[in-house]
Amino acid sequence: MDSAQQHALHWAFFVDIMDMPFDDIFDMFLAWRENLPEDKMADIMARADGASNSGSNGNTVDLPSSLYTVKEGWKDSSSGFSLN
Repeated sequence: MDSAQQHALHWAFFVDIMDMPFDDIFDMFLAWRENLPEDKMADIMARADGASNSGSNGNTVDLPSSLYTVKEGWKDSSSGFSLN
């Protein structure tokens, strides 16, 4: 599966499990991303770089022990969405 197909699959997964239209979920994602501190964004991008490098030579990349919980990922924002 190439990266575009995997990206589309991820969005389809979110639409399906959240039972919401894509546009609403994407708006939530944009609000979350705009409020994400630079250090957390750098950490996420570093994990993405490591994950994209795994498998090409048969080696796997260990994920860090500090993965975000759902609650941290979808924390309260000015747009009003929350898991509480």
